[in-house]
Amino acid sequence: MDSKGRLILKPDFQPAYRLEPQQGRRFRIVDLEGFAVEFSGEGESIGQIVFHQPNGTFLAERVAEEGRER
Repeated sequence: MDSKGRLILKPDFQPAYRLEPQQGRRFRIVDLEGFAVEFSGEGESIGQIVFHQPNGTFLAERVAEEGRER
């Protein structure tokens, strides 16, 4: 969340992008036409993020941090 309470996506080595709700757990990336992210998992736990892009759909699995459970 940014200082204005908006959801932000900050990939490594890239600028921060503001997310706008679309449906359920799917959010449109405001500054990138045709790009969206979707958070998936069981209940309130998020285990994956799905990137919907014009050139394909890409899945990223959550990696548990050492000493910390998901």
